[in-house]
Amino acid sequence: MTPSGHEPPGQGRGAGGDRVPLRTVVAARTVVAALAVVAPLIGACGFHPRGAVELPPGVSKVYVQAPSALLAEPIAMYLEAGGARKVENRADADVAVLVTGERQDRRLLAVDPRTGKAREYELSYALTYQLARKDGSAVLPPQTVSLVRDYTFDPTAVIAMGEEEALIYAEMRRDAVQQVLRRLRFALRGEGAAGAGQP
Repeated sequence: MTPSGHEPPGQGRGAGGDRVPLRTVVAARTVVAALAVVAPLIGACGFHPRGAVELPPGVSKVYVQAPSALLAEPIAMYLEAGGARKVENRADADVAVLVTGERQDRRLLAVDPRTGKAREYELSYALTYQLARKDGSAVLPPQTVSLVRDYTFDPTAVIAMGEEEALIYAEMRRDAVQQVLRRLRFALRGEGAAGAGQP
């Protein structure tokens, strides 16, 4: 906290509301990039990293569609780490993960009574997705993951605040993807159980 009462710029907010130094965010991005390279390799060796979405018998090829690579790449990475093979044509896939919407909003929460300028904002993020079988029927019907964060705005450091806002949105996107992966894992596990019960 600075003497003016504002949070120092150049920091993001963790999932619990704590501030995260910019160098930590950069380091995290480096780790994600490294995982994108090694995940398929360790999956091929039979080891599945924490968070990997393991596929049931009979499901091996997955199609991932999303508005941006920032969403598609981490989803595909964890599916591949669980043994999936990503395909480029939906018709070739056993299941399709379809991210159909992404929304970011900002709402003013508080104004400085002395200056009349914005002091605190609420940021919201929503991700809509579904999981479909090869024949188009739904494993998971369309559903939405929603997240909300708030942060203190410093009107004297507009550029730094813009960067902080971008980091918060990036963190919310990451958290939303993790929620999607957990739901995919549960849904595919049920899909495997249902398949095993068929004659």
